[in-house]
Amino acid sequence: MAEEKTNQAAEPNGEQDETQTVTAEQFEEIKRQLEETRKAQSGSDRTVAELRKALEQKEQEASNEKKTVQQQAEERIAEIEKKLQQAERDRFTATQKGLAQQLLSEKGIKAPSFIDRLIGDDSEATEAAIKEYIESIEETKLSAADKFARENGRKVTDTGKDSGVGTFDEYTPEQVKRMSTEEFERVFSNSGKK
Repeated sequence: MAEEKTNQAAEPNGEQDETQTVTAEQFEEIKRQLEETRKAQSGSDRTVAELRKALEQKEQEASNEKKTVQQQAEERIAEIEKKLQQAERDRFTATQKGLAQQLLSEKGIKAPSFIDRLIGDDSEATEAAIKEYIESIEETKLSAADKFARENGRKVTDTGKDSGVGTFDEYTPEQVKRMSTEEFERVFSNSGKK
């Protein structure tokens, strides 16, 4: 009985060996097929991944084109607005320069080369700067004339401006109406000295 067990044990082992050999051959075949499937699957996975990447890239390019068109439109609008502001600034400067030249020519003063510096942010500021310039020019002329007169032995008297009394040109009609008779006569006599 012991031999049978050994034989029985041998037979099942023998059969088992055959079964294992067949299984090993099948296993090798299955393993080979599995590797081929894996390779095919990884290739198709790679292809799918590449196609997805290409699709995402195309979608991104399409959205970039839309953004680019929109950005181009925004940039174009910004450029046009900038040109418009510059044109308005140039037009305003030219208008103010014309006003400055008119004010200077009314007083018989030639426009200086730095007239652009006399142009203010609005017409009131420009007019004030021009009037200030005119006053400084007139004061310079008067002081030069006074100096010349003194050097040549003449006696120089103060003008009405220094005495606090101006000419009619410096007063508005409303101010003249409100003047007392005494003030009116001083201004009248001062206006006649010119």
